Amino acid sequence: MRIAFLAVVAVLTLCSLPGMASAQSNPSFDCNRATSPQEKLICSDEKLAAVDRTLSQAYRALLSNNRHLRREIVASQRQWLQERDDIPCLSLEEQTQQIGCIESSYALRTQELQSKELLVCSQPDRGETRFSITCHAPNYGPRRTFTLSGRLGERDLMAGLERLAFIENGKAVQEVAVAGNIWSGSLEHALRLMDIDFDGYPDLQLWNATSAGPNMGYRYFLYRPETKRFAAADIEDQLSGFEVFPDPESKTIAVTGRVSCCQWANTRYQWVGDALRLMSVLNDGAGLYWDLPLFDDKTPPDCAARTRHYNDAEQLTHIAIAPGGICEPDDDASIIAFLHALQKNPQGYRLDISDETHFSIIYDQPQAPRN
Repeated sequence: MRIAFLAVVAVLTLCSLPGMASAQSNPSFDCNRATSPQEKLICSDEKLAAVDRTLSQAYRALLSNNRHLRREIVASQRQWLQERDDIPCLSLEEQTQQIGCIESSYALRTQELQSKELLVCSQPDRGETRFSITCHAPNYGPRRTFTLSGRLGERDLMAGLERLAFIENGKAVQEVAVAGNIWSGSLEHALRLMDIDFDGYPDLQLWNATSAGPNMGYRYFLYRPETKRFAAADIEDQLSGFEVFPDPESKTIAVTGRVSCCQWANTRYQWVGDALRLMSVLNDGAGLYWDLPLFDDKTPPDCAARTRHYNDAEQLTHIAIAPGGICEPDDDASIIAFLHALQKNPQGYRLDISDETHFSIIYDQPQAPRN
């Protein structure tokens, strides 16, 4: 599963296992058998025990309503459990932060188990040169199924995507040609449902390109209720990267990605009609400023979080700069002295310095960003 930091860490013990505790103050599993640090923390905190019970109830309901998908649902949960220890909630400094991290992950996972966007996949059917994998949407009214098929590459390392089929209530509705290559060992992560255009109908994201980056490429198919079919959307250039997060409350989409060895980006978009508008780009880590208006190749490098803000015409209006979170700044490469020099003779911009590390550059006129 391609799940972000807070969505992966949690402890869920299948409620069907023997020894499940029945007291309302306990979690859904037997604390006498708790082995992982996460399980022990959940057993020691009543609030975490309560959210564990809520999650267990959602899991039980999902199984009860989809007995025909029991194997896929159980496999999905077990895989999720295997990944939990890779996410460092317990590395946070304060126990209250650790509890809050796990509690947030529980809330997200419970929501996922109850969501129309939940997708569970079978094990890939592999031949000598071909594969197919079937994924089900258990919470989506009509029984919806997606089948992805293609060819296996040399030594079974890569999978070449060829056909994507949409089936509803056992009847074939739509089939489209697709293209791309992904790791053959990750086929169960190739498809994901998400309401990317915020119209109340889950759309389909197809993972169709991989790299060592670890950025990934995606293709999108938007569901059209008037035709009851999916339509390909030309938004993969904007919505590809490491992870994509639609936010239904703000109706914005965040895309994270790796820019270089020492820098990550978080780019935000908003729908304007049928097009995506660039809102902001946050670059966190070590980098240079000379690619932006106002700066040049004499600008010293720095370690910071730089957020570019854009107007409705996607013109740069201002830049906010704060200490970076993923690297240590180099005192010899500090940009502060350079900024103070700029403040003495501003031309076409205004420089606000709230302290020696946080400042904003506000342009008098919107700027076209340099490539």
